[in-house]
Amino acid sequence: MFNSIKLFLLALIFSVAVSGTASAGHQDFTLINQTGRDIINLYVTPSKSYYWNDDILGIDVLQNGESTHIVFDRSEPDRYWDMMATFSDGNDYIWQAIDLFSVSEITLRFDGAAVQR
Repeated sequence: MFNSIKLFLLALIFSVAVSGTASAGHQDFTLINQTGRDIINLYVTPSKSYYWNDDILGIDVLQNGESTHIVFDRSEPDRYWDMMATFSDGNDYIWQAIDLFSVSEITLRFDGAAVQR
């Protein structure tokens, strides 16, 4: 089972489309789930934090193929954020130090490569 989890984690791709301009305090982004699995919990917290913020999906599920827009308070100063997704099969995956000042879209994929744009 550990090997299948490891394979899944290695195969999961995180791709980021970089926006043309960045404005201080503007970390909003669209998250697209292309993993082949539903995301049942999603946590986004400043990289410098020791704790995860609340599940931003609440009772909702981000199904494979769906997207959601994540909005931050304009007064939020942090640039680098960590994200953790819990999938319907019980596995978690964490992405660290995402520069949300320079992204507008994050696509999670299950195709064995790691590409950042």
